[in-house]
Amino acid sequence: QMGLEDIAGMRSLPNMVVVQPADAIEAERATEFLADYIGPSYLRLTRQGLADINEASYQFEFGEGVVLRRGSDITLIATGAVVAHALEAAESMGKQGLDVGVINIHTIKPIDERLLVETAEKTARIMTVEDHGVVGGLGDAVLDALSEVTGTPVRKHGVHGYGESGTGADLYRKHKLDAAGIEEVAREFTAGTVAPRAATA
Repeated sequence: QMGLEDIAGMRSLPNMVVVQPADAIEAERATEFLADYIGPSYLRLTRQGLADINEASYQFEFGEGVVLRRGSDITLIATGAVVAHALEAAESMGKQGLDVGVINIHTIKPIDERLLVETAEKTARIMTVEDHGVVGGLGDAVLDALSEVTGTPVRKHGVHGYGESGTGADLYRKHKLDAAGIEEVAREFTAGTVAPRAATA
């Protein structure tokens, strides 16, 4: 099964905090933070195990995105399980001459507007990556933050349509949310062959 509307619903609730860790280390640190947080919060976790992208010494900074790679051609802004896939895609594209950045947005609400604006000023394109519907999730949160301050093209990459049953690997592959799929969509976007923004789910 795929839960694809939960971030959208939680983001719409007043005062609700939305956090989605990218690996087990970040999940542990985020849980520790939220245990002491005063106010409503939503911690989004996956059902499958994830590869570690953080060191054991990692410190969770609420509301602050994590720059994993800097890039001037395109920056992949990802959250949750697909952060590792975005990193793999960026590394592959880098070997082909593209300068690709990756940012881990573990706190979707409140989102790190300062970092997003700074990134938009230094990269030619931005592509958000999430295992969620393209409406109401990370992509819309990023667009909301950038709507009045930059003209940088943004593409939302996520799931179009309803959820399905299947293994995590199969579903990521089908919806181009594995490393190869993210790379394919990002390459098309940098080449100008994909519309900058997905308008419908």
